[in-house]
Amino acid sequence: MRVNTGKEAMRKSAADINYVEDKHRAMHERLINWGRWAEDRPIYQTCPMFKKLYRSSSRQWHPIEVRDHVDPLDAAVLEKAVVALPAPHRRAMVWFYVFRGSELVFRRQEGYTLDFLCRVVRDARQMLCNRLAQHDKIA
Repeated sequence: MRVNTGKEAMRKSAADINYVEDKHRAMHERLINWGRWAEDRPIYQTCPMFKKLYRSSSRQWHPIEVRDHVDPLDAAVLEKAVVALPAPHRRAMVWFYVFRGSELVFRRQEGYTLDFLCRVVRDARQMLCNRLAQHDKIA
């Protein structure tokens, strides 16, 4: 956990939620990929029978979005690992990488201090590193 110093430390807590330790950088990048994959999954699918039946004649009304490439296979492996985390760590990972909502609102909902939230996010990354290291040894 990185500690702020000087005037910045006097105004707010000493913890920085966006700090990622060097040993967690690769896992952080994989979790960003997982977050993109998880937020972009369709909630429902069209029945295959009706897919070719309806065809809109209108043009696309919004500009095309250019997105970063998502690796769905790695994201599926991470999804399985995140689901196996303890509930507080799983909720923190989903909030941090998928929903990316207000930190203050999440802390109030969960009853966490900023220092504790930083520790939960850091510990969850470490648990995922450990689990996936075991997974890689087996596979």
